[in-house]
Amino acid sequence: MNCHKLNKVSKIMKFCYKPETGNLADKNKDGFRIDLNDCTIWLNHTLKPLKASANYELKGQLLLLPVDAKGKMSSESDTAEVYIRATCEKFKKHKTEHIRVVATSVKFNIKDILFDFGVLINGNPQLDNDLHKVIDDNSMEFFEVMRPTCEALWNTAVFKMMNAVFAQIPLQELFKD
Repeated sequence: MNCHKLNKVSKIMKFCYKPETGNLADKNKDGFRIDLNDCTIWLNHTLKPLKASANYELKGQLLLLPVDAKGKMSSESDTAEVYIRATCEKFKKHKTEHIRVVATSVKFNIKDILFDFGVLINGNPQLDNDLHKVIDDNSMEFFEVMRPTCEALWNTAVFKMMNAVFAQIPLQELFKD
């Protein structure tokens, strides 16, 4: 296993990985792989559990009910599979070869999810509870509506994080073991 301390990313963060030789196109396998011939990176990972939070604002109608709410929402999935594919390019920095990510694609496979939006309908606790029950009973359908935004946010974060990591580690050190 290769580990590198990431000074510029975090004083306590380490990047550790075990290069894989198998085919990570198999989405049932967790792992990390880099193909330097076409400069492609695959990362498949199962998160148990996946907890996320975000600020939100809803204005309009939700299930024909008028909604004007904003706040912090949270979500939790017992198991979330994340599939990342990144395209990279090689470059020289101080006479040392590095890679940089030029494109990423993040996809989720989530089988269950729960949301907590807090109060959505002010002044009517019963109607608010009913709306939350509908959301709970149809949580996967709600996730499917939000999936493009969730994957786009993760895509941006993964892109930035991968470039922060690979900018610090010369290519020859990625595979020194």
